[in-house]
Amino acid sequence: PKDIEVRMSLGVPGRSSIDSYYEIVADGITYADGAAKIVWVDLRTGRSTPLPEHIAAPLRGLVKEVP
Repeated sequence: PKDIEVRMSLGVPGRSSIDSYYEIVADGITYADGAAKIVWVDLRTGRSTPLPEHIAAPLRGLVKEVP
């Protein structure tokens, strides 16, 4: 068994989405990384919709540069 660290960071929020980035690290070695786009969706229409400001504003404060 080994302790692992899962790191997550966010990109800059867009109109209706935000990019997210992930790394799995153990003993200083990155074993996996990945990315996903998180999209805010109107459940009635199934289409993307603008991120509410009360969601987007705090996320803008969390933005971290990804190497």
